[in-house]
Formats: sequence, C-alpha cells, structure tokens
Amino acid sequence: MATFTTSGRFVVPNDTTTMQYLVVAGGGGGGTQVGGGGGAGGFRTGTLSVTSGTTYTVTVGSGGARGSGSRGANGTNSVFSTITSTGGGGG
Repeated sequence: MATFTTSGRFVVPNDTTTMQYLVVAGGGGGGTQVGGGGGAGGFRTGTLSVTSGTTYTVTVGSGGARGSGSRGANGTNSVFSTITSTGGGGG
C-alpha cells in the first residue's frame, strides 16, 4: 500500500495488474465575518487497471486559504492517473 500526503510519483510493483485507489481533494477555505465554512474536498474510490513498472504522477490537492473578505478560496484538485477528485468550494 502507498500513501501520498504530498505530490510525487508512484511506480506500479511487478506482477500488479489492478489496484484499488482512494483520491481525496483539498477542502475549501472558510469565509470570514459573514462567510460560512468551506466545503469538503471530493473523493473518488475504485479499482484501476495498471501495467507493472509504469510510473504515475500523483498530485495532492491543497486546502483553500481562509477568506479575507466574505469567501474562502476553493481547494485544489487531487489527481492519480486518469482519476481526478475536485477541490471543495470556499465558504
């Protein structure tokens, strides 16, 4: 099992043809004053067909910044292979 908390690269182990994944995006930043809390980052889970020895880029999305007005920033997307989870909306 591999866990990524920062962006990087993943090399598929030998003799592996499928793998289970969980991809979680960054949450949205909360607003200030009259703004609400930020939305949770999206997540995707499932099984992916892969090729042994292939290198995949992993992008770990960050959480959105707290708002300086009434709205926080959106979280950013997380990506693994063809799987994209969308970042949460700012509050």
